[in-house]
Amino acid sequence: MFFSSRLALLRVGLLLVTGALLFNACTDDEKEIPRQPETTAPTTAQVLVLHQGNQATKLPGGYSLIDTQRQSVTANAFLTHNGKLLGETPQEAILHGTKIYIPCHGSNLVQVMDAASHRLIKSIPTQAPEGVAAQGKYVFVTNNDGFLSRIDTASLAVDLQTAVGPNPAGVLALHNYIYVAISDGYNYKEGYKNGFKVVKLRPNTLGIVSEIRVGMNPTKLYKDDFNHVFVACQGNYGTHAAEIWKIDENDEATSFAAANLAAVDGHRIYLVRSTTDWTSGKTTVTYAVRDTRSGTAIASNFGQVQPPIDPTTIAVDPHTKQIYIASRGTLDPKIRFTEPGTVSVYTPEGDFLHRYNVGIEPCSLLFLKK
Repeated sequence: MFFSSRLALLRVGLLLVTGALLFNACTDDEKEIPRQPETTAPTTAQVLVLHQGNQATKLPGGYSLIDTQRQSVTANAFLTHNGKLLGETPQEAILHGTKIYIPCHGSNLVQVMDAASHRLIKSIPTQAPEGVAAQGKYVFVTNNDGFLSRIDTASLAVDLQTAVGPNPAGVLALHNYIYVAISDGYNYKEGYKNGFKVVKLRPNTLGIVSEIRVGMNPTKLYKDDFNHVFVACQGNYGTHAAEIWKIDENDEATSFAAANLAAVDGHRIYLVRSTTDWTSGKTTVTYAVRDTRSGTAIASNFGQVQPPIDPTTIAVDPHTKQIYIASRGTLDPKIRFTEPGTVSVYTPEGDFLHRYNVGIEPCSLLFLKK
């Protein structure tokens, strides 16, 4: 699980290796694709901020809704619209068609909501769901017990399942393939030795096409506009630092950058590297923007103006290109994982715009149109 089951086992002993990411001048690659001016008004009306809560202390998960026009937040929006809790340790949220899909790992359910009303349509049972992606008439969900499940969006039921490897995490649909990160995340005592790979499958049969070797403990997956897949490999939270790996169109994988969080928008990848000295409690966060094709740095104020204190996830609004960074609300080790978090909003150039108060352990951001 991205933030709860796997990381909950590791939080007490986490040690992250410090480092720095440097900004350089705007490159020729950046000049090749100038940003196009908006031809229509921004269409994002709401930002869904999924928060996991804290399973150990029985703090429930749920989601908040940011109204981007009123610049206000509706807390516990799922509870408000449905009269019940979303589920234990929700992982991430995606929009497919008119529906929102949210895997709730601790409840063994994928919750399906109407995107306009936020009313629950169906709870789909599946074991320990974690990552989620969609393509065509299917939604794909990783099951942390070693499987990939396919949900038919007409029947809203699991219609096919296949074994992929120990503790699969992120899943991504790209063209006619599905990519699954295999973390072996509960096997940290043996160095996650059965992970280190991304499995590539066919969506119609879930047949495995290939296995692509990547870094240690791969979790989330991202894609750019040039058929590249990026993999957040979290390392061992101690001697082996987190890295972002890049898989090219020929399925060749290489280490791309030192970071543990990322967001991709077109040819830009926004990188966050967060390292904590667990003896002192001090967290150091560095930021960078790179070209996804060449890896060269792109000049930006990203992360330089009123940055959040403890980032947990990042996303770029596809309509306005504004950058959203979710964060924990405190570094106090006694309450770090049990206090409400924040979401900070920045211009595409990285200048600060807003900061919102949200729920505990924000883990995923989803942009909803009018």
